[in-house]
Amino acid sequence: MDGTLTPARKEMSYEMAHELCKLSLQHRIGIVTGSGLDYLLEQTKALSEPLVVNPENFHMMPCNGTKWYTYDSRWKLNLRHEVSMIEDGIGIENYKKLITFIVKKTHEIFETPSAYGFDLIPTGTFVQYRGSMLNWCPIGRDAGDMERKAFVKLDTRVNLRETLRNELINYIDFPLEVALGGSTSLDIYPPGWDKTYCLRHFKDGKEAWFVGDKCVPPGNDSSIFEACVPRSFITTSPKETLKIIRSNFRKLEK
Repeated sequence: MDGTLTPARKEMSYEMAHELCKLSLQHRIGIVTGSGLDYLLEQTKALSEPLVVNPENFHMMPCNGTKWYTYDSRWKLNLRHEVSMIEDGIGIENYKKLITFIVKKTHEIFETPSAYGFDLIPTGTFVQYRGSMLNWCPIGRDAGDMERKAFVKLDTRVNLRETLRNELINYIDFPLEVALGGSTSLDIYPPGWDKTYCLRHFKDGKEAWFVGDKCVPPGNDSSIFEACVPRSFITTSPKETLKIIRSNFRKLEK
């Protein structure tokens, strides 16, 4: 979603929605993101406009696809699959241990900012439980555009998220995966629950094509990018994604 179909935390353009709707007439479109369903629907409002579209070919897959929704012909959303990080993944005791570390570490960042090169003002919602994964946002998910841009600049300079990722991995004593999500967060989930999870929903032998922007480890697109090679593409913006769709995916229709 962010950086591929839309700018970070922004709504999808009508141009992108129209392009996806044209593809949906002949192909299934899967939108997979680390964000929850609320953000996914908020950013894809343009798809609900009266475009020429086959809604049943749209698959919405928040939380890396560990939650799977499809539309019926009347644009009604239906839950097809979901799992629990606590019940089906790491267990309640490990979950408590994970949350305790994140809360303490977030406090430490703002208590001793010089140790991490962190000189920004915190906002709110630093950790968000999404049922099948955790999202840890050091600056806070309530940050506005200005705070986000400042964080991205700082993170690029001091590699804050990578430092936190390594500290978390070294701390835990149970299997867990940690990827850099979007431009301000870390996505945390049980092993195998990365974005390749969404491929489990399509086992009919059809080829999967993928476009993403965080395709180099530890980016959260890297696993599915590798799984879909040679039918995977790296993009740097929604504008480039449109070019990729038009120059590559349109060939599938011939």
